Amino acid sequence: MNGLVIGRFEPVHYGHVEFLKEVDKMQLEKIILGIGEEGIGRTPWNPFTYEEVKQMWLPELGKLTTDVELYKIPDINDGQHYASHVEKITGCNEKDTLILSGNGATLDCFTNHGKNYKTHSVGYKIPTVDGYLCATKIRDMICKDKDWQRYVPESTKKVIEAVDGVNIIKNMGEKYERT
Repeated sequence: MNGLVIGRFEPVHYGHVEFLKEVDKMQLEKIILGIGEEGIGRTPWNPFTYEEVKQMWLPELGKLTTDVELYKIPDINDGQHYASHVEKITGCNEKDTLILSGNGATLDCFTNHGKNYKTHSVGYKIPTVDGYLCATKIRDMICKDKDWQRYVPESTKKVIEAVDGVNIIKNMGEKYERT
């Protein structure tokens, strides 16, 4: 059985890394890691490109025991056809792919609309002073000059520094608070 994990990872943080470590323990044949991308350039919610997110992930993936395949998953903004879209890109299918996510909307795309994938809700919650870690909070910490570096792996720090990610996020001029 293969495991499909899809996310934006904007940016990759320790919650994402621990999530994938949990998936690694499941003794899957391989992990298919789909990195979502809007395809319209940098936005407040997606300030990094596929290549940048990929570079954030690569050193962490090398620490896993399960083989990982990376795929760029462009947005289609259509939950009804999203699973078919992902199938075309990754080659996954209902027979041999388990969908792993902590996001209910993602899981719904693979269990509704004529699809019947097996799913498993996986999540790894890392507490922060005001709730749990998520990429939105990291971006918000960056905007507010708070200590975001302690929540991300070294590879993420290096990519953010290399692309001037702090200024990219700050210059977006948007708040990153969850609603």
